[in-house]
Amino acid sequence: AVLALAAAAAPLLLWAVLPYSWRPYGNDKRLFDGISDFYNKSSGIWEQVWGEHMHSGHYGADGADVDKDPQQAQHDMMEELLRFSGVNTKSKKERVKSIIDIGCGIGGSSRFLARSCENAEVTGVTLSPVQAARATELNREEGLHTRVQNVVANALKLPYPDGSFDLAWSLESGEHMPDKEAWLAEVYRVLKPGGTFVCVTWCHREEGEDEGGALTAAEARHLGRISYNYHLPEWVPLSRYVDVCSKTGLEVSATEDWTAAILPFWPAVIRSALQPMVLVQLLFCTSWATVKGAVTALLMMQGFNMHLLVFGAFVATKGLPPPSGVSGRRRRAASRSPSPAATGAQRATRRSARKPASSSGSSGGSSSGGGEGDDSAAIYLY
Repeated sequence: AVLALAAAAAPLLLWAVLPYSWRPYGNDKRLFDGISDFYNKSSGIWEQVWGEHMHSGHYGADGADVDKDPQQAQHDMMEELLRFSGVNTKSKKERVKSIIDIGCGIGGSSRFLARSCENAEVTGVTLSPVQAARATELNREEGLHTRVQNVVANALKLPYPDGSFDLAWSLESGEHMPDKEAWLAEVYRVLKPGGTFVCVTWCHREEGEDEGGALTAAEARHLGRISYNYHLPEWVPLSRYVDVCSKTGLEVSATEDWTAAILPFWPAVIRSALQPMVLVQLLFCTSWATVKGAVTALLMMQGFNMHLLVFGAFVATKGLPPPSGVSGRRRRAASRSPSPAATGAQRATRRSARKPASSSGSSGGSSSGGGEGDDSAAIYLY
């Protein structure tokens, strides 16, 4: 009944808070200031309603577990992403010494990573001073302040030395990055050789002949309207991330479409916004930007249901340096050759990662660190 009421009111709400058409934000100060301002104003009410995690929940590979507690679903999303990264055994977790959480919100995922990888120091970065301050408070309250720090930094210009981190983690932040090449080049730079990057992000559908062809004008308009209130640059398909990774030197080992797993999330967001006390706060105690953000959840729900939006996941590694004493043509050949320990299945996975899988569901810091040549703590997962 609540969702039916929301659907009936949707045309009026969308007319009131969204333009009919809008171009995505560009790579400029307006985008970064808009992201910062949006999360400065909306993080408080989100934490009050949903808790410390500001990301989608995982409701089973096929999204069938619709009655799952929303906060449990968010925790399960982090568990699934950690499993997908390959950091899924005790020995692998113990080898992780430094982690960067890109787009850390109020630090929920940073603290999860610190608890999961007990030997690691975690650095979370956000554009929002409000989020960074609140994350710092929560780190201290939970006794993790010696191992977790959350700071204000731009992910396109990370203030850390080359080869600082074993694991780079991005849970729903890639969509905010206006320059995918610059961002993924930064991820490559700050990873240690052999380090892992795992990402799940909003994408639009693929545009090949088998996927419906180029985006229609109506689809592009739908994406633009979401971009207007969520402060997003141009949307890209999952295959675009894979292509850019290959150009930066990141070796993508797997991609998955997790859209089915998160379909119950956006209806849950809408239901939470329509709770009487939350609705009163949205209308009278928060910013207009937060109200528009809440309404835009309707567009997100529609976009996923109409198969325009894709919740795409991928995992990549920074290649190891060639053995000492190998140079010239032999060096280049060594860098291309798979490890003798790689199995046929692993090689097949690498080949399959050249393009995103169809909707398969999920089978699922330290501010310093070793220099580019210090790979003693890198996690060798593939």
